[in-house]
Parts: sequence; structure tokens; C-alpha cells
Amino acid sequence: MAVRRKRRIAPQALRPEPAPWDSADPALVASLLAPRYVPERLLGRGAVACSHLVRETATGRALVARVVHWAIARDDSARAHLRRLTRAGLVLDHPNIVRTYATSPDTERVPWTICEFVDGADLGTLLAREPRLPVEVAVRIAHGVAAALEAAHAKGLVHGSLRPSDIFVHPATGEAKVYEFDSPLFGDLGFLGKPRYAAPEQLQDPGSGPRAPADVFALGAILHEMLTGEDPFPGGSTMQQMLRKLDQPPTPVRRVRPEAPAALESLLASLLAAEPRQRPAAAAARAALAALLP
Repeated sequence: MAVRRKRRIAPQALRPEPAPWDSADPALVASLLAPRYVPERLLGRGAVACSHLVRETATGRALVARVVHWAIARDDSARAHLRRLTRAGLVLDHPNIVRTYATSPDTERVPWTICEFVDGADLGTLLAREPRLPVEVAVRIAHGVAAALEAAHAKGLVHGSLRPSDIFVHPATGEAKVYEFDSPLFGDLGFLGKPRYAAPEQLQDPGSGPRAPADVFALGAILHEMLTGEDPFPGGSTMQQMLRKLDQPPTPVRRVRPEAPAALESLLASLLAAEPRQRPAAAAARAALAALLP
């Protein structure tokens, strides 16, 4: 019997496919956006895209160009997700939502989006510096987020994976702007990132897709974190967190911040209710937070 020899793979066949573009390359950005926008500097490299500060030639205003990475753009489901994100951004015009002004055609080989430039840091960065914010500051930020959710929900859109890193805070006014509505990863997951902000129904059935009450739950979890520096359902694995969210109330915020109004603790309990129908709508949450502001 003849012995079959294993086929040898040439070393060059094992090399990864070279990327046809680098999203951080300013020359690429210039070629994509000229003559309407001129790139000035790279702002950062994210998981999906690189963000560049660009200048609109007609007006001189600063904007952000997000150029999608090659590895993301070549995936059909990822491109569909990005198109959904940009469509949502184009229809949302609200002072507490980061505006999307323009986007590349669906046929564009290198997808890009032009967004509002927000002067400030994201809430995740602020909380890393100062884990517990003053009560009024936390309530004001939460009020802006609730207003953004109210506007999006009125148009049938949800955020789906709201986290502190999705919220920009203006350094002077403390006003909040929310970024990336309709953003569950490629439309299939119920939450993206840390499960501490996910509603229990998202953790129970991740494939069911997010709903407006899940955004309200995330708002409550973020507000609780701003006030206490802690998770409202602390400790353990994701499964243990889910079980606590289903059958235990959140840690009372006044246990850590006794100066917080009783009405704020009551509002947090309703925002973090296990049953979605027991949570207030975003409009009601915004009104309750407005009543707590001076």
C-alpha cells in the first residue's frame, strides 16, 4: 500500500492577508473626504474605527470623521450594523445626542461617517478619575441621558448597550451627549460590554434584542454608579449578577450617599426594577430627574 504524504503548506500561505488600508492614515482620510473636509489629527483608535478631527472647508467648524477598519468593513454583517447606526444617527436631532451629519454611500469600499465634535471627556474616563460625583452633577448628567433616550424612543430607536463610555460630558456645563443609538453588536446581542449595565431580560435572552425599558435600566445602573462608585448589584459572576437583578433590590444609594434625597433613591429603585413594565418610560424618568435639579 502506498503511503500518502501530508501536503506541506508553503510558509507564504500562512501569512495573514495584508490590510488594503489603514484607518489611521491621514492620507487615506484626505483622499476619502476631499475637498469638503480636511483632516487635522488622529483622535483615537477604537474597536470599529479610527476617529479623526477634521475641518469642514466651507464653514471652518471642527467635526469628527470615523473611518472603519478594514477587518470590520469586509464583514457583511458588520457593514449592515454600521449602516443601521448611521441611519439612526442621521434622523436623531437633539441637543443631548451626538449628531451624525454625513456618511459614505453603501457602495463605498472604505466606510466613513462625519459626526459632531464634542468638547469633553466620556463619562467612563471621568468616573475613573472621580468614582463618586457630586449628587447634583450626577443628576444633571442622568437628566441629559434621559432626555436623549426620550427623543430616541419617540422615533422607535433604542440605544441597546448604554455604558458610561457612550456618554460625553461637557467640561464647563456638565451637559451630557449620548453616542451610537441602535448599537447592539451587529444586531444579534442583547448587550455589549460589561453586563453590569444590562437589564435582566437582556442577560436571560441575549438574542431577543434590546427594548426601551433596557435603556432605562442602564440609565439607572449608570446613575447609581455615578453616585456610589459601585455596581447596584455587586460581586460574583455574570450569572450571579443576573439572579440578583431578578430577585433582589439594588443596593440603596443612601447607604453610601446619605445626603442624596429620598426621592432620588426611590427613582433609582424604579429604574432598576427587575420587571420591565415596572420601570418608568424615559420621559417620566427625565421629568423626575428634572424635579431633583435646583
